[in-house]
This record gives sequence, C-alpha cells and structure tokens, in this order.
Amino acid sequence: MKFTYFTLLCVLFLASCNEHKTLPNVAKYDETAVIAEQQKHQNPRMRFTSIQSKYTDLNTIFLPFQDDLSSFSNAEYERLKPYILEKSIPELQAYIAANELTYESLVKFYLYRIWNFEKDSTKSLQAIIALNSNVIQEAKQRDKNRKHSKKQSPLYGMPILLKDNIDFIGMPTTAGAAVLASHYPSENAFIVDKLLSKGALILGKTNLSEWAYFFVKVVR
Repeated sequence: MKFTYFTLLCVLFLASCNEHKTLPNVAKYDETAVIAEQQKHQNPRMRFTSIQSKYTDLNTIFLPFQDDLSSFSNAEYERLKPYILEKSIPELQAYIAANELTYESLVKFYLYRIWNFEKDSTKSLQAIIALNSNVIQEAKQRDKNRKHSKKQSPLYGMPILLKDNIDFIGMPTTAGAAVLASHYPSENAFIVDKLLSKGALILGKTNLSEWAYFFVKVVR
C-alpha cells in the first residue's frame, strides 16, 4: 500500500513538472473613459475614436513564443538589463564575445520586454504589429555559427525591427492598412537582404499610421 501511494506521488510530481506553462492571456480593456478624456486634446488629430487595435491581437502575436517566454523569468530579465539597455551594438557584441550574453538571450530579453510593455493598458503603445516566429531559432543558430566563425559583421545576431512598409519574406507587409493584412511579399526589400547578408536578425515589424500618411495632405 505504501508503495502504491509513493508511486502515485511520484507520478503527480512528474506531471506537475511537465505541466505546460503559458503566458497569461491579455484581455481587451474598457477604453471608454480614456477616449472621452482624449476628446479634450488641443490637437484634433489626437482626439482618437479608438485606442485598442481592432485587427491585431497580442495573444496571437506572441503565440509562437509561449514556451520560451513562460520560462524566461523576471529575475533573468533584471539580470540581463545592465548588459543590454542603453548599450551600443559594439558593447552588445563585446558582452557576447565575453560570454555574458548570447544572441538567444538577447532576443528573449527584447521579446519579454515587448510583451510587458505592450500588455500594459496604461501605456497603450501598440508599437509592434507583428513578430518573426522563427527569430529564437535563428538566434540559436547564430550562437552556434559564432563559435566556428572568426569574424562577423557588427550587425551579426542583432535583432532588428522593420517598419511595416518594408518587405520581409514570411511576414505580411501591411503599411498599417487592414486591407493588406494578407499581403505576403515574394521577395525581401533591398535593405532586408543587406541586413540578412550581415547576419542580422529580423525581430518583427513596427506599427505605423495607415499608408504611412501617404494620402495625407499637410497644411502649413
């Protein structure tokens, strides 16, 4: 009987260890009061009728990173902060050369930071429109290749965010327009090919005004 209880406890313990962790779901919040307050803004263009996106969903954007980020602790984020925030690319590369950082930990740090800022309803940033679902695996590969290469470009392994009117194969280019949500380019923009040739990592796409204000007439 004791053996049976012991076996049962072991099974339950192992099951809890293997429990699939996920990022907490981000729910839409009531923006009524914020919008009402915004109508008092002296600039008419800042009198928003909506704040939260009707087309992008943070939970969907971060779905590919559930496993990696759920195991990335706030303690690890705080530990890495001094090596990353406000640091230049040469400084980051120096820390990586000294094994204080890896390209993988650098990418996870930025993803974790984006997640925490974007889900904060008091900030209403919505700065990120999409993320490269393969970027962590690509960063791991950069770490592996670094050990076998003597010299790389300063951009090697550096996470780059593109404005979402720049083509990158595998991700839609929307120019901030809902009508282009399913527009997937057949080739990279010239600048993207140059970045990739230097070993840079495309982290994702940043938001922008629809058509980047292409149709807006500026009155001076």
